[in-house]
Amino acid sequence: MEGNNFNLPQTSGQDNEFDRINYQANMEKRLGDLGAKIDEFTATAKEKYHVLREKQAAASSKFHTMKESSGEAWHEFKTGMDKAFEELSKAWEEIKTGSSRAASKFDK
Repeated sequence: MEGNNFNLPQTSGQDNEFDRINYQANMEKRLGDLGAKIDEFTATAKEKYHVLREKQAAASSKFHTMKESSGEAWHEFKTGMDKAFEELSKAWEEIKTGSSRAASKFDK
């Protein structure tokens, strides 16, 4: 037994070309599939952005109404305003956390 002479199968240039073509076709499909997922994510992110902006506009509108309310009505608006702000903040944190988590994977 001489050294580490492993009997590896010999591959012809034709086999290597076949492997290269298969690899390229597979990678092209994988990149296309990932591109479709990125497009879907972008559409979802835009939708969430618009929902977040709508909630922010509603909270701002409620706040302006509260500022103009009388002393007694102010307490009712305050409760509603606090709830609206809490919902807006929660929605923001959920979106931010999800986006940060996804973005951190690309920081490497």
